[in-house]
Amino acid sequence: KSVESLGWNAFYYCSGLTNVTLSRGTAYLNGTFVGCSGLTHVSIPIGVISLNDTFKDCTALTSVDIPASVASISGAFDGCTSLSSVYIPNSVTQISGNAFCNTALTAVELPSTVTSVGSGAFDGCELTSITTRRLTPPSIYNGTFSSEAYVTAVLHVPAVSLNQYKNANWWKLFEQVQGEEALNTTYDFEVNNLYY
Repeated sequence: KSVESLGWNAFYYCSGLTNVTLSRGTAYLNGTFVGCSGLTHVSIPIGVISLNDTFKDCTALTSVDIPASVASISGAFDGCTSLSSVYIPNSVTQISGNAFCNTALTAVELPSTVTSVGSGAFDGCELTSITTRRLTPPSIYNGTFSSEAYVTAVLHVPAVSLNQYKNANWWKLFEQVQGEEALNTTYDFEVNNLYY
């Protein structure tokens, strides 16, 4: 319980590692589990602030619980080729470069708190659905999404912001954009590590 930080390469390519239990006192997980190809699921405790290259190349990881204390995600799941679902909580404000690059995600939902999504964040994913709850389009960059996503994925945005997304840099490249009333007033919350 006294461990506050697990640093770069602490369990570098420990392919036999199949289970991790982290205490609530841990605040930083940076480059900690790179290449741990035996991990299939990880529950990150509340209190963790940033995920930076944390689970890069964890090829067996299929799901992860991100708590409502994480503010930034950068390269954390790059190369997690089996990761098919993820919940991004309202605490996250920045999704930086390569955060979910080359994963098995087909759908992603960005909470209203996300202000920017970095280059490569969802590149290499075969996304069919992208939902953003932010009324003002978050900043995205060249390569945030794979070029195919602009054609094949349906972009779901708040109905009141439909025109803003259709005119915003890079967002305007999406060929299928839908404004949805439900996204105008929906809020996520957490109770006892369960997300609603």
